[in-house]
Amino acid sequence: MTLPVTVIVPAYNAAHDLHLCLSALRAGEEQPHQLIVADDGSTDTTAEVARGFGAEVVSTGGPLGPARARNLAAKRATGSVLVFFDADVVPHAATLRRLRAALEADPGLDAVIGAYDDAPAYADFLSQYKNLQHCFVHRNGLRQASTFWTGCGAVRRDVFLAHGGFRESYVKPSIEDVEFGARLVRAGARIELDPAIQVKHLKRWTFRGLVRTDIFQRAVPWTELILREGKVSNDLNLAVSQRVSAALVLLAVLAIVAGTWVAGPRFLSAVLAATCLTLAAFWLESPRRMASAALWIGTTAALWLAGAPLHQNAAPPAIALATLIASALALNANFFRFLAERRGVPFALAAAPFFLLYLLYSSTTFALVTIRRKLPV
Repeated sequence: MTLPVTVIVPAYNAAHDLHLCLSALRAGEEQPHQLIVADDGSTDTTAEVARGFGAEVVSTGGPLGPARARNLAAKRATGSVLVFFDADVVPHAATLRRLRAALEADPGLDAVIGAYDDAPAYADFLSQYKNLQHCFVHRNGLRQASTFWTGCGAVRRDVFLAHGGFRESYVKPSIEDVEFGARLVRAGARIELDPAIQVKHLKRWTFRGLVRTDIFQRAVPWTELILREGKVSNDLNLAVSQRVSAALVLLAVLAIVAGTWVAGPRFLSAVLAATCLTLAAFWLESPRRMASAALWIGTTAALWLAGAPLHQNAAPPAIALATLIASALALNANFFRFLAERRGVPFALAAAPFFLLYLLYSSTTFALVTIRRKLPV
């Protein structure tokens, strides 16, 4: 017997992306028993777009956050399986069928999640880099997952309701799905990750938005969850290799401080020059970007000249810095190989400084939140 599926898509001022999402869903290999769009107080045409695709629209009267929106829709659901998509994803033709089939084939499976594909919608560097990073993390996660994912995930409705759905204290897009998955696993539920079940991400990233999201909507609440649970899973962003990499980057910062202390600003100039040279690699991948590449290389040369000659006492911290950075990158060699295979070696080289920065601010956030929680009030 085919399990009836209710698809739930929360949306806030997402008319454009929602149109692409629902168009793909309606063009898929099979249709849901019920489609609900949870409109979280949009002021654009989100609700009209949803109704145009035959969706039932429920409103939170918000904005109150996607957790509240999904919970409200789940109460209206008539399907025995709840499939969650974000408004800014495009399901592949087989995505819905595969999610349903996974739960249908294994009565003991409580939930299943998919992954982003390796063809992000936007071609700019940051959007490609960040979305491909998410894709790589999903593809290399444990098949017996430790979390849930609402970008592309299905859960049995009775299991969802029995565990109270998503925590509505998350009033912005955050880790409400991660927290829900942690509760399920702690209660003995089974969640499976199948990276062959895919969606395309429509997210366009800016540098400011990337850092703000990683810190305030990921690192801070995830650290608080870890401290509350008292457990760190060896999976996804929290795999041992990632924790070691983050520690190495923190030590690299200490090496930079030490080198600047003994050799002065020249040491810091040399570090910045090496960073600019790495970034220039990306601009060199296309002749049309030669002007930008020339700017980066010129900046590199200026910084390098400003940093030379270095004081002989700078050698120890310089060697330590190079060793720590090389070790952190080596631990993530598979990720950079993945980027190189899909976007070329220059792209992978240019991604290195951004990835190291990600490790730095994520680990720093973890440390600061932990210290704050441990200090007496």
